[in-house]
Amino acid sequence: IQFYDRTSIINPCLDSSVRFVEKLVGEVKQMHADAGIPLDSYHFGGDEAKNILLGAGYSSYADELKQQPFSKSPSCQAKILEDPSFDIEKIANYWAITVNKILAKNGIKEMVAWEDGLRGTTKKQYETESVAVDFWETLFWGGIDGLAEMADGGFDIIMSNPDYLYFDFPYEVNPEERGYYWAARFNSVYKVFTFAPENLAQNAETSTDRDGNEMSVTTPEVTAPSIRGMQGQTWSETIRTDDQYYEMAFPRVLAVAERAWHRASWELDWSSGVTYNATTGLVPKDELATDYNGFVSALGCREAFKLEKLGITYRVPPPGASIDASGVLTANSEMPCTAIMYSIDEGNNWSEYSGPVGVGVGKVVALQSVSSNGALKSRVVSIDEECNDCGENADTSTANPENFFCGSNKQDARQICTPCPSGTISECDNPFHGCIEGVEECTLFGVSDNQQVESQNGMSSNYASELAPDLQVMIDMG
Repeated sequence: IQFYDRTSIINPCLDSSVRFVEKLVGEVKQMHADAGIPLDSYHFGGDEAKNILLGAGYSSYADELKQQPFSKSPSCQAKILEDPSFDIEKIANYWAITVNKILAKNGIKEMVAWEDGLRGTTKKQYETESVAVDFWETLFWGGIDGLAEMADGGFDIIMSNPDYLYFDFPYEVNPEERGYYWAARFNSVYKVFTFAPENLAQNAETSTDRDGNEMSVTTPEVTAPSIRGMQGQTWSETIRTDDQYYEMAFPRVLAVAERAWHRASWELDWSSGVTYNATTGLVPKDELATDYNGFVSALGCREAFKLEKLGITYRVPPPGASIDASGVLTANSEMPCTAIMYSIDEGNNWSEYSGPVGVGVGKVVALQSVSSNGALKSRVVSIDEECNDCGENADTSTANPENFFCGSNKQDARQICTPCPSGTISECDNPFHGCIEGVEECTLFGVSDNQQVESQNGMSSNYASELAPDLQVMIDMG
């Protein structure tokens, strides 16, 4: 894939390639028939079947490596002479149409493909009843125009956007979090949950680009795309164990399921000509916050127990915390019903956090979240009370940025958080500010303060069941 070497992808010009696919489709169709499950949909693939060296940034590579795939194939050269309409530049399209004819001949109703192989064609060029594409362009790189183009071609769309739905990216901005960052610096549970699949432009109001900059996106003057669904991807080239896979996929995949199964009140309709950015205020943030708090409470207080029983080693988020000037520690977790442990002696002894507790002035405190069964733990974070002039770039990668509060981290605070101007909740209209009343410090890990509010009102044990009694999760490990 990407680096073409003549053996990485099948040669569309060979008759043997066609016979191979005919045999493959026939055999798989028979397997489905024997199982009593008709084969109605076939995924063609088609992702990045190209030579990446033909793009910019590879000037140091030898010219002989910069070949258009199969441009020097004798079979393809012969096909060019036999059929003047054959275009080596569009060989991926040629192969997609060829395979689609085989599928239609076998009575398969639908072909699915990554958009790469089908871009430049339209639905009318294919013979199956339905053709759907996995759409994987990023919003900040002009993805809204690419979406309009694919939809205009008549294709059904499966939203597979890397800047929201790729799970080989970190959960939050921290060097200890594993993952790539070419399309998103982080994809947190909250960010996945807020993704609006049927109104792509809306996401410019609720998120930032890869570098943390605000976006401004205008909905094209076209009919709303036919969104078939959405899909989360856990690419595994950097994953070496089952536990690593589970940690990257869960619980983000549950946020995908919620968005795919349920259209929320804060998801707006596709409206041509409407512009979204951080200041437009079109998305009802109060409804979004309420919806997310219900979801994350159900996740932490109910669904996490199901994952534990299934042996799924899901990611436990690290806690957020603050220490005030009198030495009182306040902490909470993005995931309600998760235990928080703290240590004031560099991790030699740990105590369970149950509410604001005095740890002493000038203390450095280590904190860690622990799953309900005690088997899963977050990474350890450390805080102290010193935090001055924290800069302008808040870390909003965890929980609900509308409800962040402040804590501190001596080493990194200057790069990742914004100081609370006066320490009052009323000044938290800007989601990059987060304050607890009377506390002016800042935190490396901002988190929702709803768990503390729930505890104060006796709601921690039943909040999830009250707000989301019908939320169930089906897990397909295939």
